[in-house]
Amino acid sequence: MPFIEKTLVACRDCGRSYPFTVEEQEAFARQGYRNEPSRCPECRETRRAKRAASPMRSFNDNVNQRSEPRVMHPVVCSRCGKATEVPFLPRADRAVYCRDCYSQEPRSSHERSNY
Repeated sequence: MPFIEKTLVACRDCGRSYPFTVEEQEAFARQGYRNEPSRCPECRETRRAKRAASPMRSFNDNVNQRSEPRVMHPVVCSRCGKATEVPFLPRADRAVYCRDCYSQEPRSSHERSNY
């Protein structure tokens, strides 16, 4: 099927219309893309650059883009008694360990039971 140049309307980032050239359409087809791009070439390049500069990429990029700092809660380690902080609200019925004591715990005690 021959491709024809067309103008796509409203980039999802900047809102401008942009051309979708025959060359780009052929490249998209070779890469197996089925949908037309939703961003203009400039916004696609900006997005690629931001993702490449990210120190740690994950499956869900939003995880690394917290809008607020993580809330830490002060606790006393159940094993050694050292004051530490944890990123969850501790419960009275569960032991809480500092980083050193947690790493010394057997692996099976770190996993939660499904029962």
